[in-house]
Amino acid sequence: MRLREEWKPLALITGIFLVLFWLPVGTVKSGNAVVEALLLAKWYAREHVLLCLVPAFFIAGAISVFVSQEAVMKYLGAGPIKYRRMGWPLFLGRYSHVPNIRQRSRWTDGG
Repeated sequence: MRLREEWKPLALITGIFLVLFWLPVGTVKSGNAVVEALLLAKWYAREHVLLCLVPAFFIAGAISVFVSQEAVMKYLGAGPIKYRRMGWPLFLGRYSHVPNIRQRSRWTDGG
């Protein structure tokens, strides 16, 4: 056994074991934490994935179909000067975002 090379993984495994050994499972707080984590994952899947990522993939697909690779590399490649190369993503990112659903509901509900 080469203790000089293997002490870090052994310490990591021992630390994980000790954390899991003394984890307060079965208490009200831990039950609420698990439920809250699942609710957060559900919220993320509903709002971020469906409202942001799916439209972004459709926009990216449309750009790849209608805009040639040479035109993209002309403005975003390594050749152009820095302000031109960074200006287009900053402009498009600012004006083509999907609004947050909470902000939209605040606007429509008046609250």
